[in-house]
Amino acid sequence: MNPSASGWISKFLTQFGPDELVFDGPGHDRLYDHLRSSGFIYGVSVRPMLESPVSTLKLTQLELAKVNLFHALIWTLASERDVDQRELDLQQIIDFYHAIDRGRTGWLQRLSMARKPQSKLENILSARLQEHNNLASNRSTSLLTYALLYVDVLRFASYLDDPEQESIYAGQLENALISVALQALHAKKDKNKYDLQLLELVRDSLEHAHGSEAIGKYLELEAMPYLKQASYREKKYVLDIALLAVWEDRKMEEGEYAFLLELTQIMELDPSELDGSIEHLVHFSEAHASKISLFDHTHPVRQFYNQSTSTVRLLILRNRKRLAKELSESGELMVLLGQSTVRELNREEKRQVRTQLLDMCKSIPSLAIFLLPGGTVLLPLFMKLIPQLLPSSFDENRIADKE
Repeated sequence: MNPSASGWISKFLTQFGPDELVFDGPGHDRLYDHLRSSGFIYGVSVRPMLESPVSTLKLTQLELAKVNLFHALIWTLASERDVDQRELDLQQIIDFYHAIDRGRTGWLQRLSMARKPQSKLENILSARLQEHNNLASNRSTSLLTYALLYVDVLRFASYLDDPEQESIYAGQLENALISVALQALHAKKDKNKYDLQLLELVRDSLEHAHGSEAIGKYLELEAMPYLKQASYREKKYVLDIALLAVWEDRKMEEGEYAFLLELTQIMELDPSELDGSIEHLVHFSEAHASKISLFDHTHPVRQFYNQSTSTVRLLILRNRKRLAKELSESGELMVLLGQSTVRELNREEKRQVRTQLLDMCKSIPSLAIFLLPGGTVLLPLFMKLIPQLLPSSFDENRIADKE
């Protein structure tokens, strides 16, 4: 089986039986354990969840992530609908991706030529992992990006349970993940410039989305009722994401551990869950550090921030003609972006910029990254870099104003 070639989904489903694809055990908790052992939860898949070989090829981390994501989705579908893989309706997964927010951004419209559900889903998963995006590579892909792929699995389960409430669930989950990641960085005793830059980036994103008064809420664990109401697997995932956020050089500061322990208590988990999560990550990193470049970096936060800046810069430069055209047709956005270089925009102005930038991204397929889960955290960088990288657009606008 070759996950990078067409037809791999059909072969995967015929190659393995229901006993192999749907694990025995207490529901989604068993699936989570398999996903974490494979590295999927950590954003670095080192093997498939199955014990049996899935391919004679040496699969890349990207291909393994794709296989594990598909396996998790069909496991969820089989579990929620109580059917085996011979009765799976893959159209439900396709419908899910079209139903959630990013399904309305246009990034799936260009994939609609395929007729068979298997082919459609292959295209969707490839796009989801940005397999054909030149910005992504096996050595530079952000750990955070792929660690958040499990959100798709959680949202799909919510969608199957109640499609009408899925968007509410997604908002609660995203808020919880942002909150714990932000507070995990705050828990660091000695913050270097990259920690501070990332904190500023997240703060700017929150302020753009919810206003400055919302930031305080994200810094108070007790103000997040979702953390107590979440399912056991969701709590384990939140804890693992928080652990990843503080993990650096395979050591943990006292303040970071205290924060993780507080988070564990607020979620009403046994302290042994935290110890188990730490032990699992330590063993995983020790076993696979030589194979996983992401664990070789001396500072993953610096890697994330630098890569984010590089990604946004490259996107702007590659789409500069289209962006210049869109900006010229949006006078208000042009003015606000220009003014943002000389003064601080107020809350309403920032909200207008955010809304108009997202609308502009919908019309440019290669900018769909800003519409993916977690992508909006890059919007402040996008807003900051546009005037720097497209100065002629703003110079021309100023000349026009003088005339």
